[in-house]
Amino acid sequence: MKLIFITGPSGSGKTTISKYISECLTNSYILSTDNYYKTGLISKISSKIIKSYFDKILSHDQGLIKRDIYKIIRKNSINHYYKYDFIKQVTKKHKKNFSNIQNLIVEGIFALELTDFFSENQYLLIRLKEKKSICRKRILLRDSIERGKNKILNLNEFNNGWNLYKNKESKYRSEIIRGITLRKDIDLDFLFNRLSK
Repeated sequence: MKLIFITGPSGSGKTTISKYISECLTNSYILSTDNYYKTGLISKISSKIIKSYFDKILSHDQGLIKRDIYKIIRKNSINHYYKYDFIKQVTKKHKKNFSNIQNLIVEGIFALELTDFFSENQYLLIRLKEKKSICRKRILLRDSIERGKNKILNLNEFNNGWNLYKNKESKYRSEIIRGITLRKDIDLDFLFNRLSK
């Protein structure tokens, strides 16, 4: 099985590239880290009092996503998926069978941290690099529609999240150097050739 991690700051295009890769590679499955946030009263309170809570690893249910990834690697299948509702701050588990998974794509702002747990597995890390102004524009549009955030709150959270992510990249510098960095003008043929190997 090919294990592909796609990382980048919010608004850098991780979901778009994941879908492209999934369409290019047969038997692919996308796991978004956005669907593995912690839920419950403590999480709701934390999101109100901790600055940029959703951009910090403490907001993420690492145990749950690791179990799902290990299950897919072990069985080449999974019988459910999760969907997180950012407005209600709840996760719904949906029953659906996905079998014969040959390419597992893990995308999201927490994909970089997950590489720590899969160092014994061969994987490809793809880092998306995009201008801050472009990412900001995308996030302002997305979060006002999908996450019900007002523009001022959204802008503050984006700037804080951007800084948190850039600091994280420094910590994972050696992983990023070994992976692929894709900029605005993504050479999709080059990417597909790397993924086909």
